[in-house]
Amino acid sequence: MFSNVIVATDGSEDSLAAARIAGKMAKATGATVTLVHVITPLSPTVGIPGLGVATADLSGVEEHYWEVAQAILDLTETAYLEEAGAPPDRMVLTGRPSTAICNYAKENGADLVIVGSAGSGVEELFMGSTADNICHQAPCPVLVVR
Repeated sequence: MFSNVIVATDGSEDSLAAARIAGKMAKATGATVTLVHVITPLSPTVGIPGLGVATADLSGVEEHYWEVAQAILDLTETAYLEEAGAPPDRMVLTGRPSTAICNYAKENGADLVIVGSAGSGVEELFMGSTADNICHQAPCPVLVVR
């Protein structure tokens, strides 16, 4: 039924559960699975009223974000492989998580997105649930796991 599945991960327990379900699905159906983690980009400039604009070198911070993203994908892949027979594809995206995941799903012809119901990010406190936003924006069915 589903042949091209995306698992959105932030390393939370719910996203690891989503990876395990995707692993079972891939093993049973032969679906291609891509684990996706999204990094929210930092702005190198900050406007300070009355003082102008300050610029910072964020290259070290960005490198750390990429290292953390790879660690999250490693953790998620381990959970996935508990159930699957073959390793998944992996992708790191940048942007707002729900938008980046939905755009990637559309551009790559995904027919299912699997996401954990409760993320680990502070962004959810201010912008709403990433899972909820994906449910409203995705170009395909979405499975929310908890």
